[in-house]
Amino acid sequence: MYASYASKLNNYRNTISKRESALDIKTTSYNDAKKDAWDNLIKEDWNSCAVNMEYMITTSEHIFEITKAYGETTKQILDDLEKVISELRNKEILAAYRDFVADFLLELGLRFKDWPNARGAIHRKIRHEAVNYREKDKEDISKLKDFLQEVGMSVEDVESMIRFKKRSNIEFHRGNELKTKEVRNNFETLFPDCAIKVSFRKAYNTLDYWDV
Repeated sequence: MYASYASKLNNYRNTISKRESALDIKTTSYNDAKKDAWDNLIKEDWNSCAVNMEYMITTSEHIFEITKAYGETTKQILDDLEKVISELRNKEILAAYRDFVADFLLELGLRFKDWPNARGAIHRKIRHEAVNYREKDKEDISKLKDFLQEVGMSVEDVESMIRFKKRSNIEFHRGNELKTKEVRNNFETLFPDCAIKVSFRKAYNTLDYWDV
């Protein structure tokens, strides 16, 4: 992503530099032609004056085209800037909630005695991009399913959160620590509406239940 935007930025710089140079040349030529036109007008050299005026019209059209191209480049830059801001916002969300996932999985591990085996099964499924669990893992997953049903969660919820954490770990090496209460209070407004939001909401409710 960063290499792509860096390449685009370099291209924008080169494009703008070329257009600035072309605009300077055309502007200078236009001003020179205007001066010559005034001189020829004073001399009443109508033929030369007409040539000057025709050149000024052509040059002004070129200046207009360069200015229009400037506007198009500016729009492209703003579009890319909007994409960068959106991606940075997504990264901030990942940074804010990956610690919550770690806390939730820790609590789950403390309360569900067969969690090491079930966790290993989930990680294997994700690692191998499998659709279903291995036969030898299904018993542990079934136990996890029964345990989670007591708090209104599913194995899919936990799997989604582990996938979320893996994605976060790839994109971040370090993140700012946020207070759990602050993250919890801002969850509904800060977190984007998506399928995993339901899993997070269930996890929050589960932690509230476990903490009683």
